Amino acid sequence: MADNIKIVNVEIVDAVDATAVLEFKGIRFGGRFIPATNTATIEKTYDGTTADTINSNFATWKQEYLDGYVSEEDKATQRETDKANAKAKLIAGEALTQAEADTIVI
Repeated sequence: MADNIKIVNVEIVDAVDATAVLEFKGIRFGGRFIPATNTATIEKTYDGTTADTINSNFATWKQEYLDGYVSEEDKATQRETDKANAKAKLIAGEALTQAEADTIVI
């Protein structure tokens, strides 16, 4: 396992938390993010990921992270919409989508 540890010393300055992006990609690392400066410092990786891999792929990974990110507020809003739609469809005798059906508590 020790063979997979890489000292990378990568610093990424970006409005998006780079540590969250790396976690999203499943990269095991040691580092920190400082919100005041939007700076992530990645000192080492535990899965063999190199500094070159991080630097050359970060922009793509960040976009994948942003595309896949759904905030808790957005999830709550969608759930309320599904509940309202389910109620209206039940009253009208229409079929529900799975998301709408999942909002029903019996």
